[in-house]
Order: sequence, then C-alpha cells, then structure tokens
Amino acid sequence: MICKSLLGVIVALSVVAVTAPLGAIAAEKPEDTGRAEKLAVSWNDPESGGGVVCPLSLEPPWNFVAAPLQIGASAVLRSADGRVYALSRADDTITVIDADAWVITRVFAAEQFHGIEDIAVVDGNRAYITRSTATHLLRLDLETGATTEVLDLSFLADDDGIPEMGMMAIQRGRLFIQIRRLDEGGYFSPPAYLAVMDIATEQLIDADHQRPGIQPIELLGTFPKHKMQQSERGDRLYVSATGIPFDDGGLEAVDTVRLRSLGLVVAEADGQVGVDLASFVFVGPHGGFLAYTTDIAVSSHLYPFSLTGEVDEIPPINTRVGYTASVLAFDRPSNVVFYPDGPAPNAGVLPLDGTTGQPLAKTVRTSAIPTDFVIVLKSGRFQ
Repeated sequence: MICKSLLGVIVALSVVAVTAPLGAIAAEKPEDTGRAEKLAVSWNDPESGGGVVCPLSLEPPWNFVAAPLQIGASAVLRSADGRVYALSRADDTITVIDADAWVITRVFAAEQFHGIEDIAVVDGNRAYITRSTATHLLRLDLETGATTEVLDLSFLADDDGIPEMGMMAIQRGRLFIQIRRLDEGGYFSPPAYLAVMDIATEQLIDADHQRPGIQPIELLGTFPKHKMQQSERGDRLYVSATGIPFDDGGLEAVDTVRLRSLGLVVAEADGQVGVDLASFVFVGPHGGFLAYTTDIAVSSHLYPFSLTGEVDEIPPINTRVGYTASVLAFDRPSNVVFYPDGPAPNAGVLPLDGTTGQPLAKTVRTSAIPTDFVIVLKSGRFQ
C-alpha cells in the first residue's frame, strides 16, 4: 500500500540495471547486532509543509506498514534499541518514536538545540547532540529532557571560533565527532577532523601523542558530511569527506584502533565520481554502492565501488536529474539496498539487490524525495 498523504500517481519505473558489478559484491554476515525490524523513512510533505516519517517493511512487497507520523521538516533519522529519533534541522526538535507500536512517545524542544546536526544515543538515558553553531557537545538526558554542555571543542575551530560539529558515530566506547571547520562565509578552512571522546569519562582522547596537547584525528579529505559507517570488524570508520563540488575530497577510511586516517579509498580527483560524491553504503568488507552528482546538472548517479578505489562506471545502476541522493541503507539479512528515488512525482524508496544492484520492485512512492531513512533494530547498537 502507499503511505497516507502520498501522491496517488504511480509512474512506471525507468531503471538501467547491471548484473554482477565488480565481479558481484559479496554480502558477508557480521556478528549479530540485533534483529532488523523495518526501514524508517522521512520526507517533507508538500501539503502540510512539515515532515512525516513512515515505516517500510524490509521484505517483499516492501509496503509501508503503518500510518505516517507528523515530525519536524528536513528530518535526520537515527535508531537505537527499538526507537527512532527524528531530528528536525528546520525547527530544532527531536521526536522520539516507539518503532514497535509506531507512536510518538516524546518531543524534545529547547533553545539549546539551535543548529542541531546529529544525535548519538548511548543508552535509554543518555544521548549526545552536535550543533553547527555551538562550541560545546551537548548531553541530553532522555528521561528528564535536561541538557548539559559537556565538551568544549572550540580549540578545533577556525578563525570564526566555531568548530562546526557534524555527524557522529559510536564505536568501542568512543564517540567520534565530525569537525568541519567552515568560516563565516561557509568556506572550508582545512584540515577537517574527527574528535574522539571517551564516553565513560566524557574526556577527549589524544589521537597523536607526537604533538603536544590533545589532538583529534586529522582527515586528508575535505570537510565531512552525511552519516559515517563502520566496518564489519569494528576497526574502521568510513567518512564522506567530500566537502563541496570541485574540491577533490572523497570517501576516507579511518583506523579507529590506532586513531589515524588511512587516506581516501575513493578520491574525487580520480574523475570517477563526478564533481561531488554524496552517499555511500557497504554491502560487504570490500565495497558497496555510492551516489554522486555531475557538473552538468544537480543529479544522482548510482554505481558500485570497491575499496581498491575502482568505481564501475558503465552502465549506471540508476540515474536521476534534479536532486542528489543523501542517504543509502543496506539490510544485510535480506541483502537489499534501499535508495531514495526521485524527484516527484516519481519520488520514493527503491529496493535494489545488494549483490547485483538490480531493482527488485518498483519504487515505493512518497510525496517527496526522502530526506533520510534508517534501519530499525529491535535491539542492539545505535544506527
């Protein structure tokens, strides 16, 4: 079925498919991290002007399985322990959803959320929040709603005094925080960093003992954006250190044990990923799928890639003009990649085979291009 409030027009899907890209990217099973329940999908509703979020089944026929919930616009979605956290960058709110009952259990709104970028949920009581306009990391008590500034990152800022914190990841008891360093005009002031905090002590960890002071991980790419992804073994983070078009960033690997960058595994300067690499997803230890835009028009081109730096450019799996895909998701048990199709009236979620990249069904329609989606686990780690 189509989720309520969606456009009722269904348009035939036009997709160019490939078979066995890069020798077929094998999807290997990692350790158990909790049972996947559904895919939470958000988009901005054209009629109301606000945001909505709706749960999509992870298996055929890939239908929406509950009514949409009203949330703030331009939502970013995270999930932990059977809950969905929808952050609205438009109205600085955090909506908490019980993913099983599919009901809103709480909405957090505070002046301290201005410039909210991401939330990292540690447990049922504690989460951390990054804000693009702030110098401090913010702790949120999920029971009381109380907020506390816990970590001053102003020493990592450029001349404007703001470090421009971005997305976060949790690994091995540590919180990794993107530091983007944009000046007052929005231009990048290299280098970008990952700050590393010990969650137990809420203190920074020194990533470089050769230099005085507490040092972050210095990135070799341009400023990071989008969610980071960790390797199956839990010893790597992959960062979309891609900045803006024409600035030669790329997909960067970070060793989270030795706390250092391993360099760009896919480099925009190689000319294989247009002018700006957007979202990416791993389907196995050696590669996955990525989307990029070209200099001809704002667009979304989906291709397979490998960690050797190879991008299989001919033919594309999917090409759309008018938007850039900002998120991809992979459900390992069903071996399905979920892709944000668009633009309207063809917007929605397109399920793809995780090995070949072939479309498995028509696009499941939404009334606008999804702003984000996240795999919801019944239990297990933060997503």
